Amino acid sequence: MDAFIARQPIFNKKEKVVAYELLYRDSFENYYKGNDEDKATCNVIANVFSLVGVDKITWGKKAFINFPKKLITDDVIPMLPKNVVIEILETVEPTPRVVNACRYLKGCGYTLALDDFIFDKKYIELLDLADIVKVDFKMARYEKKFILNNTKNNNIKFLAEKVETQEDYNKAKNLGYDLFQGYFFSKPTIVSAKDIPKEKLIYVEILSELSKKNVDIVKLKSLIIKDLSIIYKFLKLINSSMYGLKSKILSPHQAITYLGEIESCKWLYVIVLGSMGSYRSSEIVRASIVRAKFCERIGSKLYPDDLEKQYNFFIVGMLSMLDVILERNMESLLSELFLEKDVREALIGKGNKYREVLDLIISYERARWDECTEFSKKLNINISAVVKEYIFALNWANII
Repeated sequence: MDAFIARQPIFNKKEKVVAYELLYRDSFENYYKGNDEDKATCNVIANVFSLVGVDKITWGKKAFINFPKKLITDDVIPMLPKNVVIEILETVEPTPRVVNACRYLKGCGYTLALDDFIFDKKYIELLDLADIVKVDFKMARYEKKFILNNTKNNNIKFLAEKVETQEDYNKAKNLGYDLFQGYFFSKPTIVSAKDIPKEKLIYVEILSELSKKNVDIVKLKSLIIKDLSIIYKFLKLINSSMYGLKSKILSPHQAITYLGEIESCKWLYVIVLGSMGSYRSSEIVRASIVRAKFCERIGSKLYPDDLEKQYNFFIVGMLSMLDVILERNMESLLSELFLEKDVREALIGKGNKYREVLDLIISYERARWDECTEFSKKLNINISAVVKEYIFALNWANII
């Protein structure tokens, strides 16, 4: 049985990722077809922990997982690591058995969260135990006030769900929410005619050189040496255990000679994009790296003998959120690069094979399983392969 797992980041007030919610189904069809939802959920959770490993998906951060009533009252949860946050679904009735089970789990050291919460006095006992209350930001503007006025628990952290824009985030923050969940980070906040900061212009120059069909290695080296941090990161990476070299590589020239042009360019894309970002965009950079490797791997299945096309798939994933990182219009940014026409068109949303693979990973990230099915069928890619390559991309990004 495949584990259909996606994840959604959860941020704190500094826009730093502190956890991921794991989003899952028992198939890519976005509904449950059986009669025993508890059993299906249990099977999926078992797959995550036994076949994949939760730390590989969350990179060591907390994992928010939804739990229906039966799993809360059974003895399943105490077998899970303590970095799992127990999300009590809104459909769970707060019976004495449920409350006692939650009290026991709290005593075991688990963090309890109430999902999609709307205040009702019958939930008072659960509120007194809860560490986190998740509120649909679009639906319940005043829910936090009601909860604070009706519970003894002053240690509750409030999580605003469905925060889709920077404006949503700012409003939620001003209302006193502690945690934020949604895709506001993946959409650019574009300021008209916003200039690229001077200290980042060298990175744009390097990206411009990397994007050429025939990269001028001599010029590329001359650009790299203008930023010692890039040299340091490049050499540190190639001398890491990933390559297991017997003797150290001491210069960018040696590194490029050893890796070859395409492999060197891929690593420089990763390093440069990471350097362009800031603490607020670190999740964007990580997501870009995951997308790059995923797109490359799927591209290798579509074009197994065409290394150039595989490299272009990597570029599409890598640059897919460049507009968010630099807070500029994507078309404006691409005018400064020398990308192939099909790559450029994919990045601005025009349909082609590159765009279809990018749309596949985006729909997977957001657990839009029906869209995943549509794109995978269109690409003639087996669903199991999609899951496998997503997990592979997560692990690869975690290693680097």
